[in-house]
Amino acid sequence: MRQPRLIIVLVTLALCFAGCGGSSVSPAGTSPDDGGGGAPSAEPGGGGNDGGNDGGNDGGGGDIITGDGSAHYEVSGDVTTSGDLAFIDLTSTFDDAAGQAYLTFSNGGDEVLVIVLDRQSGSAVQFGNPEIAISPTPLGCTFDIRTLDGSNAAGSFDCQNQLAFKAEQIATASIKGTFEAHK
Repeated sequence: MRQPRLIIVLVTLALCFAGCGGSSVSPAGTSPDDGGGGAPSAEPGGGGNDGGNDGGNDGGGGDIITGDGSAHYEVSGDVTTSGDLAFIDLTSTFDDAAGQAYLTFSNGGDEVLVIVLDRQSGSAVQFGNPEIAISPTPLGCTFDIRTLDGSNAAGSFDCQNQLAFKAEQIATASIKGTFEAHK
């Protein structure tokens, strides 16, 4: 029964990091020093971006909380938005033996995407920004988990007609996207 408490703690941490205006997390594929010209890449080490922020935790110029990876999302329905988010290593966990991973992605500002992967009991996606919050539920979601082990996760998701909240009203939204994360 420790796992639900751990998930609550991790969600809280993810939301705290996303809400911190002073965070130096850069959107996937960009760094504060490169003018934002890089493109996200599925290659380890960031690929396509030579601007000095390799996104890793090896002291090579990346922020300490960002990891190697990114997510792309598209929201449709009562709110339409899309974007690319950086993988947040500090608030993510991988459990190879249980076939689970808890992944957080953020733009370092006001958007957070949380993906909970569980090969046994189902996976879920949660998204939030100032316009909309999409509730995490495995109902109506399909996942293609290409990689899930003790330090890597990659795949895609498609969640249709999810419960969402927009300006204090109940709404409906669909969210789909791809993700890749490496510890």
